[in-house]
Amino acid sequence: MKDELRAQLDGIFDARDAVERRHAEVKAAAETKRQKNAREFMNLRESVIRKAMETCGQYLQQRGYGFEISTDDAKVDSRGVSSDASITLNFFKGRRTLELHKYPHLKVISKPDNGEVVFHMNTIGPVGGGQSGMCGTYPMSALNEELVQERFVHVIRAMSSLG
Repeated sequence: MKDELRAQLDGIFDARDAVERRHAEVKAAAETKRQKNAREFMNLRESVIRKAMETCGQYLQQRGYGFEISTDDAKVDSRGVSSDASITLNFFKGRRTLELHKYPHLKVISKPDNGEVVFHMNTIGPVGGGQSGMCGTYPMSALNEELVQERFVHVIRAMSSLG
């Protein structure tokens, strides 16, 4: 092969290699950011969110309700479907007699790809009625006890409007 043709091919392949290296660097940086956000959520879950949920639960107990706080870590199931880490405040009148998912709740879900948390509420009780869905998305940096408690009040208000 002539040197001129070899040089052209080298230029083509070198340019392609540079693009692939850049893609790998961007992917590695994104994964590092995701890991940092995931760690931050795990810290906030225990130091801020759980504390706020326990305060809400103690209030509920004074009003005749029970509560349980549960956590889920990020995972990928056998089908390859991933779920992000979360913490949930479940509450129920009196004593719990059914599975937790059958009671109203407030859940805070980590979204480490973009450094946010999603609040999800469920006001559907054991006898039906109510609603389920997102009730706010916030940057992780905005997460504090007051925000969690405000979202809790939102859930209770939504339940009260059911009649």
